[in-house]
Amino acid sequence: MNDPAPRARHRLSTALWIVPPLLAGSALRLLGCARQILGSDELHAVRAALSQPLSSILVTYQANDNCIPLTAFYRALLDLGTTFSETTFRLPILAAGIALLALAPLAAERYAGRAPAALFAWLLAISPILALYSRIVRSYMPIVLLTFAAAIAFFAWLESRRWRYGIAYVALASLAVYFHLVSGPFVLAPFVFAVCDGLPRSRRHDGRWRPLAVLLGSLLLGLAAFTLPALGSLRQIVAAKRGGSVPGAGALISVLELQAGTAQPALLCLFWGAALAGLVLLCRRHARFAAFTATLVLGQVAGLLVLAPYQLSFPVVLDRYLIVVLPWVLLWVASAWSLPGPAPGRAEAPRAPGWQWARWALAGIFVAALLAAGPFADPALRTTSFAHHDDFVLFSCPRPSLAEADIPPFYRQLAGARDAALLEYPWSAWMSWQSLLVYQQVHRQEIVVATPAEVIFDDPRLALRNMVPADPERFLASRARFVVVHLDPPAEESRVRQPPCGGRPPRSIRRPRLRQALQQWGRDMAAELARRWGNPSYRDGSIAVWDLDRARAAGAAKPAEGLYWNAPAAPALGQSAPAAPGGKAARAAGSS
Repeated sequence: MNDPAPRARHRLSTALWIVPPLLAGSALRLLGCARQILGSDELHAVRAALSQPLSSILVTYQANDNCIPLTAFYRALLDLGTTFSETTFRLPILAAGIALLALAPLAAERYAGRAPAALFAWLLAISPILALYSRIVRSYMPIVLLTFAAAIAFFAWLESRRWRYGIAYVALASLAVYFHLVSGPFVLAPFVFAVCDGLPRSRRHDGRWRPLAVLLGSLLLGLAAFTLPALGSLRQIVAAKRGGSVPGAGALISVLELQAGTAQPALLCLFWGAALAGLVLLCRRHARFAAFTATLVLGQVAGLLVLAPYQLSFPVVLDRYLIVVLPWVLLWVASAWSLPGPAPGRAEAPRAPGWQWARWALAGIFVAALLAAGPFADPALRTTSFAHHDDFVLFSCPRPSLAEADIPPFYRQLAGARDAALLEYPWSAWMSWQSLLVYQQVHRQEIVVATPAEVIFDDPRLALRNMVPADPERFLASRARFVVVHLDPPAEESRVRQPPCGGRPPRSIRRPRLRQALQQWGRDMAAELARRWGNPSYRDGSIAVWDLDRARAAGAAKPAEGLYWNAPAAPALGQSAPAAPGGKAARAAGSS
């Protein structure tokens, strides 16, 4: 009879080393998540899910890369009557990120050993890139989970030739490519390893290659099942997405910093030195698995250089395309902090207890140093509503700033206030809005945004916390305390200072029609709010502010008198009526 006691002890010991990093990593992924504004590329899947039927979503690749399976999942839930908040949109991504924290270390333990797997769990937990992309409504975190699981399944099949692992690989790899085409080189790299691994021992007619050919054929059939229904649009997308240039030295250094989670030079060198040393030590423990992991990493890098996708030279884009290799790099780093274990079939020599304690102390110091030198130590990341903006995701570069004189005094006087959320108008997903990011670092209040350029904000299927339609009545119903109307947003953006950083794309409002629309929207809304609620509570040459609590208390019927703060007189406000939310002119300006 099998004794259940050893199995119970094993499960308990596993829980002791996997649960703490799992909880810590989950906390980092949830940190400030509720206040984040859906913006920029995150809205691609949102717009498509709200505007297109499921039959169209499943057969159409779009230039804005909305991710077919993710969009289809959202649309299916919408058709079932689900009301979506920002959290609802983020839940599948969060689930993938947290699942990686639990499953990847447990899978790695078999090949790397328990001590490296435990440190691997902590490195996964505190990795800024993995944490941030575990909340961003894009396909990148799902493909990290799918490609990691697919690679583990392939290696298990290679060692055992059990077809349950082969079937799992085909399903996971096909789904990964379906979620994002950029995972294609990674899921094909295992075949390169299998050929190189088996070639020296093969004979011409021994049938060694037949199972591998069957597996490759099954993968191609799986990929065809997902892509053939949308083949026409797929060809157009592949053609349109080509043309990226080879990244320069500045972009490559920036990506090394992003993957390491720090731009501190000494720690950066230690991280990548540990990665190389860890690969060597992993090779001493399990040479075949170490060579397999190296093939995966090199295969993705080589595939990107061959495919040359658009904007590859920008570090924030290159880092996204390399995110599938980051867990494997972290596994190498984790392997560097422990002596190599015994090779399969060999007994492990006893080690002095002192070394064990020293090893864990050094590993703990290393993890703590990475956390302290990374973006999570930045107080601004804990309070911002724009953590998914490129200026935070690209944490290797200095963030933009404004001169003290260019920050409206209203924002400075709000610092330290309680429950003073701001509704910023007009906001546009088509511009970077770096000035709002800088202002929030000064006032440290939560932000709600509104724009007439997005008809989706007024969709009854949405219950968004941080976005409202461009309607004064909806302003009153929001959770904001003040509404801040920007009278000339392009002028505010032009004053933002952006420090140079290798490979960072330039930021500007290039669309003339959008510039004009932003100016008109702000001035028209200011005139409408003055007509409804009286003089603003604060105004200067850049912004006009109304206290929504006063407007609510007055029933939005009586004009509010007086100013709360003294400020330079505002320029004359236009008298034209505000543009209708989601009107044709607004949408045309946003897409021009």
